[in-house]
Amino acid sequence: MVTSVTKVGFFYIEELDAWYSHVPKTGGSTIRKKMWKPTKQTVDLRTGVWSFGTIRNPIDRWISAYDMVKYGSTMWGIKDADLTYDKAIQEMQNIGNNPQVGKVSWFKHHVAPMTHRIWALDRANFIVRLEHFEEDLKELCELRDTPL
Repeated sequence: MVTSVTKVGFFYIEELDAWYSHVPKTGGSTIRKKMWKPTKQTVDLRTGVWSFGTIRNPIDRWISAYDMVKYGSTMWGIKDADLTYDKAIQEMQNIGNNPQVGKVSWFKHHVAPMTHRIWALDRANFIVRLEHFEEDLKELCELRDTPL
C-alpha cells in the first residue's frame, strides 16, 4: 500500500485544495497545463488529504501511449520508430513493480495499469473519466466549491 508519493505524478492544485494523481495518457496534461498550475510535492496519503485522479478506456490509453512513443512526442522529445506492437506488448509484460525502467521506459510508464499502486487511485476521493471529461470536471469543481 502506498503511503507517500513523490516524483511519480502527484501534484497539489491550490485552486481545488486537492492532490491530483496524474496517470499518464488520461488527460492529465490538459489538467496540469491548460486548467491549473499545480505544484509537485510529496504527499502523505495517511493524513486524509483530498485527492482525485483521471482514468481512460484502457485500449484507447494503450494506443495513445504506443503512438506517442512510436511516432514521437513534441512535449518529451521521445521517439522509437522501431517500436512494434509485439515489442510493446512484451514490454508491458515486463512492467513488474517499477514501470519506469529500461530503454522503452516511456512506453512502460505510460501503460502501467491505472490500478498500479504508484497512482494511488484506490485512495482518490473522486475519479475523472476522460470519456466524460467535461461532466466529471464540472462535478469535481462543484465538490471542491471552485468555478470551472
